[in-house]
Amino acid sequence: MRKTKQFLILSVCLIFIAAGAVNQGGSGFLFALPVVVAFIYVLRAFSIKTKITLIAVAAILIVPLAWKHEVNKMIYPWIGSEFIATCDWEAIQYEPGYTGYSYATLVPKVRKLMSSM
Repeated sequence: MRKTKQFLILSVCLIFIAAGAVNQGGSGFLFALPVVVAFIYVLRAFSIKTKITLIAVAAILIVPLAWKHEVNKMIYPWIGSEFIATCDWEAIQYEPGYTGYSYATLVPKVRKLMSSM
């Protein structure tokens, strides 16, 4: 029962670490660091083989998400693709001066929102 509880805690930690890896806010990965500490703390009860395996699994899952996440097609699958938005939304391109990154996103059409008020 104790190992099951520890594996459950490790699973929850991995979810929060992955969430920190894709965080694009000002904090970046900072808020996930306490969860990394908890992950390492829970690992202390396992054998060395299990520790290495769990750390390798965590790295394999997290590194592709954190690596250049602004242009990562696993997070934003529409990057570089053309598509048609049919629900009164439009694609716009933000300039790098706004957030430090130049990226495209979808926003509601302003004229449609103003006419409905």
